[in-house]
Amino acid sequence: HHFRLIFDRMDAAWVFRGPGEPFTLIASLECLAALIAQVINTDSDFDTTNNRVVADPGDTTAVLIEDDGTRQIIVDPSGLITSSGTPATRQVSVFTVRQTASAYRDYAQFTFSGQPAAGDEITINGNTYTFQATGSVTSGSTSTITIGAAVTNTLASLETAIETRDAEFADGATTVHVRADDGTSGTANNTLVLEALSSAYTVTFDAGFTNIATEPDGTASYTAGTAFTVDKSNAIIFNSDGIPSAFNIAELDIAQFKNGSYDMDDDASHTEQITLDFGNVDEANGMTQFGASFTPVFITTDGSQFGTFAGVTINAKGLVTALFDNGETRPVYQIPVATFVNVNALDNRSGNVWSATQASGDATMREADNGPAGQVIQASLEQSTVDIGEEFTKMIVVQRAFS
Repeated sequence: HHFRLIFDRMDAAWVFRGPGEPFTLIASLECLAALIAQVINTDSDFDTTNNRVVADPGDTTAVLIEDDGTRQIIVDPSGLITSSGTPATRQVSVFTVRQTASAYRDYAQFTFSGQPAAGDEITINGNTYTFQATGSVTSGSTSTITIGAAVTNTLASLETAIETRDAEFADGATTVHVRADDGTSGTANNTLVLEALSSAYTVTFDAGFTNIATEPDGTASYTAGTAFTVDKSNAIIFNSDGIPSAFNIAELDIAQFKNGSYDMDDDASHTEQITLDFGNVDEANGMTQFGASFTPVFITTDGSQFGTFAGVTINAKGLVTALFDNGETRPVYQIPVATFVNVNALDNRSGNVWSATQASGDATMREADNGPAGQVIQASLEQSTVDIGEEFTKMIVVQRAFS
């Protein structure tokens, strides 16, 4: 996740107003470099190792701000003005750069309402971690976690133990971290966040776990003694045509974004604020991933721009949908499926073709995937119903008889 702060004005001098005294930077290119240097020197979250703030290599008038998963970045450019007092950037309101999940995959959040008790155990990706009041050692297949003065201290020790014990959770990576249940980071960290790995893994709280963890909004609890799976599937999977083939989204939580008095979460007592429609599987009526490049056009139009025919897609009901390179889709035909009263009485013709006979009855045209009619599967061939083993046996018998 990244954001570009684009400068429209390159005055001889820019004035940056911060919480302290305003200061002036001279010359446009020097301003960009000085701004980046000032951010790195002032904020320890930005350094020259991860390059979270750099000059955009593709645009000499832009600063590239990128989130590496350490924590969200809040940028307020309202004080970034030119010497004449006008905004120097196209962005004038506060915005947030935040990475919520690695590679848009499933992740789990475990919010602790209180401290675990001595002897409580949690198993993550096959490794067991035991909480105890004193000591923090690793021996055998179990890591011992010291119960700290507060939940945030205990979870910090657990995060360190996971990164040390499990090679798949690399030290300093975003695959495991702790934060507050509202998505922020600070002294009230009570939530353990585990990102997806290259393969699915399980998390299990032992049967007698104290203060069993819940989801951040408290609407669901994890069952003690039952393994919870963190899947590796991407939230939306597209096929080679750029059409969604699967939606693996079970829950969506937009934290720190309020409408009225409620966070946009799945709390049953909160009113729904946003409805997301990704479209239907195997149809280009929502989210798509077409391979051709495109350029957004920021204009208001009544209708669609001219598009040429790009192909067709056929769903299981036989509906043929024409696709156009401007993103438009249009249903053009529905392929019917013919059924017969007695399919065994059809007349076999060459070329894998059958024709109706008096014994089979007339064809009845039906909608595919409905009633006795089967589905229409595009780009597929029906497998042969011949028993290969039986045919080889007959061939051997004939060869032996001939010899």
